[in-house]
Amino acid sequence: LGSSLTNQGLPRVRADHFQLVSEALQQLFRAGYQRIGLIVDAGLDERSGRRLTGAFLAAPQRRSPRSLNASILRCRQDRPRCPATWLRRQGLDAVVVDQSSRLSELRALGLRIPHDLGLASLAVEHSDRDTSGMTQNVQAMAQAALSLLSTLLNQHQLGPTPHPPELHLPGLWNPGHTILQTPNNRPSGSGHWRSHLLLPPSP
Repeated sequence: LGSSLTNQGLPRVRADHFQLVSEALQQLFRAGYQRIGLIVDAGLDERSGRRLTGAFLAAPQRRSPRSLNASILRCRQDRPRCPATWLRRQGLDAVVVDQSSRLSELRALGLRIPHDLGLASLAVEHSDRDTSGMTQNVQAMAQAALSLLSTLLNQHQLGPTPHPPELHLPGLWNPGHTILQTPNNRPSGSGHWRSHLLLPPSP
């Protein structure tokens, strides 16, 4: 259940990461955002088969492949990167983030979400009505995992297999309050916040 394990050949039920990113982008496009970035844990992206970054690059955006690649921030626990420098360089309207805790990280940089930058999370908790983004159907995934396990046990299929079954369940959009419906009507215009980002001190 989920994407935390890297074991190959095991049956798996997890969120449809490609659908999560695609739907979040579509919602941001409908709200009027144009320059969107992606902040994602590199390990999670790798375990998902790069479905997170793949969906971002596959979305119909009016930008060059080079610009799209630069708009992806892959974070690693062993190589922490402060997103302030990246955000300042990209001049984004909004970001899609892999987890809702990124919201507090960005606010700590001095950003006023959503007035300076729109944010859509790919993992909004069911009880969270403030964060815009995708809610993963954890209950449905748990039920699907139990059903799959029961089927495998009845068929005496135990352990890794050459062609393990995988189920990817879609998420649902949570409107929240971390995006604006008319971001292009902000008085200061897109990216006006870049000059006051709290950058890390020079070494």
